[in-house]
Amino acid sequence: MRMSVRWMAHQALVCAVVAGLAVGLVACGSQTESPPSAGSVDLPGAEESLVPTPGFEGVALPESFPDDVPRYPGATLTDVSVESGASMIVSFQTDDDGDQVGDFFTESLKSNGWWIESDQGGGILASKERRTASVMIHEGPRGSQVDVVLMGGE
Repeated sequence: MRMSVRWMAHQALVCAVVAGLAVGLVACGSQTESPPSAGSVDLPGAEESLVPTPGFEGVALPESFPDDVPRYPGATLTDVSVESGASMIVSFQTDDDGDQVGDFFTESLKSNGWWIESDQGGGILASKERRTASVMIHEGPRGSQVDVVLMGGE
């Protein structure tokens, strides 16, 4: 089976993010807060969908995208890669700065029962049950490019 260059780039990105965030976790030491308890929580921004990017026809949020992972309000969806329905990378662009995006994801993930393992330098690593979510924020002159990497589940 021949893999596309885009998929290989996404796989390399996933490996780099996981390795970088793991190093950050080791450097930070142990967390003092307890894991969140399970429960029903409102999902900020869930009522708003990501907007498809003109010129990126066929880019849509997969039906298997978990309800407990926030969707950034008003963001423009730019790319989606799915592997086996449970592991995926969703990329989007927003005019907002990286701090605003990071605060939104940190608070929204926490409020939806995710345990924040690391939150530093444009990267958030969270876990819940047997899943992990990595959010990478790349701030530019006209807003932020955000990659959400989900692994595990099913």
